Amino acid sequence: MRTQQQFGWLVVLSAASMCVLHGQTTVDLRTQSKSIDFSTAAFTRSTKTGTPLPAVCQVGETFFLTSAPAGNNLYGCTSLNTWSLMSGAASGGAVSSVFGRTGAVVAVSGDYSFGLISGTAAITQGGTGATTAATARTNLGAAATAHTHVLTDLSGITGKQGSGTVIQAFGGGAATNGNCVKFDANGNVVDAGGPCGGSASFTAGVGVAIAGNVISTDDTVIPFYVTGSGAPTISCTAGRDYYVDTTSSSLYFCKAANTWQGVGDTVLDKTVFSLEEEFPSSSSTSSPSVGALGWVVRAVGSAGALSYVTGTWPSIGVLRVNTPATAAQGTGIALDQSSTALFSSVSAQAGWELRVRFKLSQTTNTRLRVGLFPAANTAAAPTEGIFLRYDVNAGDTGFLFECRTGGTPTTVASGVAADSNWHTVRIYSNTAGTIGFQLDGGTVQSIASGVPTGALTPAAFLVNDATATAGSVDYDFVKFRARGLSR
Repeated sequence: MRTQQQFGWLVVLSAASMCVLHGQTTVDLRTQSKSIDFSTAAFTRSTKTGTPLPAVCQVGETFFLTSAPAGNNLYGCTSLNTWSLMSGAASGGAVSSVFGRTGAVVAVSGDYSFGLISGTAAITQGGTGATTAATARTNLGAAATAHTHVLTDLSGITGKQGSGTVIQAFGGGAATNGNCVKFDANGNVVDAGGPCGGSASFTAGVGVAIAGNVISTDDTVIPFYVTGSGAPTISCTAGRDYYVDTTSSSLYFCKAANTWQGVGDTVLDKTVFSLEEEFPSSSSTSSPSVGALGWVVRAVGSAGALSYVTGTWPSIGVLRVNTPATAAQGTGIALDQSSTALFSSVSAQAGWELRVRFKLSQTTNTRLRVGLFPAANTAAAPTEGIFLRYDVNAGDTGFLFECRTGGTPTTVASGVAADSNWHTVRIYSNTAGTIGFQLDGGTVQSIASGVPTGALTPAAFLVNDATATAGSVDYDFVKFRARGLSR
């Protein structure tokens, strides 16, 4: 009975189980299917759809986003709660359109700019088939080739000058409008710096005069020579013109306007007056017979001794004039015998010149004046005179030129410091009333005011200042000449 009862329960359970299996409708394809083929299904939908993307997802899930553009709908959960586009532009998939065209898109004109194209265009494509200019010229048959032409092969050339058969080219730069051009050291044509033919391109040298486009010799510098037979009778310009008598081989110079003077005739020329003193050592030192011309000794207070110094070439004859060892006293020499001045009014004349060569033995305690003085002067600083001056009593440190009238001096510096060297002073006048001065051939100075008008004579004075110490001065020569005298 027990056995049968157990069997009965089994039957009941089996029947119950069958009933349960018969009512089940959900199938787990993952565990209950194999080799599934949906090709004949009316439709399939294996992915969830909707909008928007779900906020949460498990890795491996897919979702079809219906609001996305066509081709960009399918998303996959690539990490927890993270969706990634599985198709479309972001995924590197198929492009939905090209240049705004869809379907089987082919390139048309205007799709690409030149910068988007690479490669080399062949000649048949309108290119050069090259990537360099040299190769391009070769490919196109435009490479440089050497060939020559004669000048007559050229046409269209107008204004050609000359008969040459060669055209030359020159390097160079821009030229200023209106200026000439010139060749530089390298053969280039460059701006000449001035107009053609103008004086701006030239600088007049010694003896050359430039006036506009005319270049000539300067008559004041370059002598003018004329030849002829016999003495000259033509007009002439003083100081410029020379004449050669080809018959007698005589030379003439123009000494004044339209007045000729034969060279070598000066000694016999009555228009010239000359005095020359060389102080030969054989002459006297006693007044009034000093030197060859008979100089008078003029004492300022008391005079010192005179002596001749053995000459040293070229100063062959030298007269030394000493001062006494007494303050404010000194010695002078003058051409004024009988207390008469040699020239009545030399400053009112032109064409005369005085030269004196001297040397001081000291520069201290010294008051020196050399030039033209009134007759019988015995003052260290005369009231009238024309002379070179170095006077420490007046504060001089160098030699000055001075004209003095009425006791008032007018001076100009010589530019030469006082020393114990030989110096030659030149005092002259080429214009009446204006006195010229020059020391050692240096800068010429002139004085035209305060010039004395009285009688003057050549003289020289050396006087001590405030110290009772003797001094001395040496004289090499005194020369005076006046020209153009009407007599």
